[in-house]
Amino acid sequence: MRTVAGKMKTANIVIWLHGVQSETFDPQPIYGCQAAVQGLINGSDAWVHSIFNWDQEVTVRERILWDRVKSRGNFLVRSIRRGIVFTGCDMWFTLGTMKDGKPAWLSADILNKLSSLLKEKTSPFNKEEYAVKYHLVCHSWGTWVGMRHIIDHPETDFNFVTFGCPLFYGSAMYPDWGSPKLIPNLKRWTNIAYPNDPIATVAADNPNPEWQAFVKDHVLSRWQQLPIRSHIGYWSDKEVQAIIAESLKSFVA
Repeated sequence: MRTVAGKMKTANIVIWLHGVQSETFDPQPIYGCQAAVQGLINGSDAWVHSIFNWDQEVTVRERILWDRVKSRGNFLVRSIRRGIVFTGCDMWFTLGTMKDGKPAWLSADILNKLSSLLKEKTSPFNKEEYAVKYHLVCHSWGTWVGMRHIIDHPETDFNFVTFGCPLFYGSAMYPDWGSPKLIPNLKRWTNIAYPNDPIATVAADNPNPEWQAFVKDHVLSRWQQLPIRSHIGYWSDKEVQAIIAESLKSFVA
């Protein structure tokens, strides 16, 4: 058995999930954040980082829709419609394709690909030699994709890191506002938010105090004149990178 100082080595699989995309996916901000986070992580453990572009499936259909509706209306109408098609449908296609509370059709394809990616990144590590740890680092609507995967895979423990996270808005659909006890394989949740990010929610926004005790919120004082700038500013923020790195390291310890 491969060990380090008498301990089994750890293989850390870190999947990064982006939020909604306007039309084309630019991975460079995520790559920059990944590199900064990895530079803050010391030790002999194995770390495998991978971006899951869940929007790839969605964009194909959005372009088909856009080609069919882009000619109607004046410039302002077309601009609004473009936003609906290329951002609103990101959420509509993943939420709307549910059946009996389970992903179906397009959202099932997306989540199956995430499962396949996790298996692919895990396969090089023999479980008799490595303890495998799973981390999902998610921004914006990617937090929904990540949480859905965690719920659908109760056999696997996860460390969940979110920023610009809207999930606590959605908790209002549950009579008891949900409970972390219902997701026992969600072992740790670190959540980062800017006060001027209108999409971001924190555990204190949920009336159920169980969430406030479970989620470690970091509300960072940042100011951007345009709120959407706040929402996309996390990737390059050094303090955000340090919080992510600490969450990954502490989950392994």
